[in-house]
Amino acid sequence: MKSKRSGTIVNIGSITGDTPSPWGGIYGATKAALVRLSEILYMEVAPFNIHVVHISPGGVKSNVGVNALSSLVLREDSAYKPFFDSMVTRIGRAQGPSSLPADQFAKQVVSAVVKPNPPRYMTLGRGAWASALMQWLPRSVVCWLMWRIVVGKSKTA
Repeated sequence: MKSKRSGTIVNIGSITGDTPSPWGGIYGATKAALVRLSEILYMEVAPFNIHVVHISPGGVKSNVGVNALSSLVLREDSAYKPFFDSMVTRIGRAQGPSSLPADQFAKQVVSAVVKPNPPRYMTLGRGAWASALMQWLPRSVVCWLMWRIVVGKSKTA
């Protein structure tokens, strides 16, 4: 790309990297790191006319969620056992009827990234716009709100 002085790098993150959510800590942290990497890479390759697009999808129907659900197990003595149902619901939400089918997701992404000046950031799929709006709220409000949405109003261990 550098020698041709053109190209586009596409990084696929997740709204979980933009908006914290219970039961997705490690996954969300890696996706948050990818946002920063995309931003830094954008600056570093700009002199070579190389574009960097960061995609933060919300719910997209795929095998990822199905596979995650099939392998979700907690030990009987886990302190998180009372939250197991909310974990299953959170993972399954991305596969719900309002989620974006994978083929539509792919078409929208490809359509945007092949443009001469692709966007630096895209968000699409279930919950993507709600997540984008939450970026304007104080982080303490976002954490409180996400706990209530994912786990429930007064659920504690």
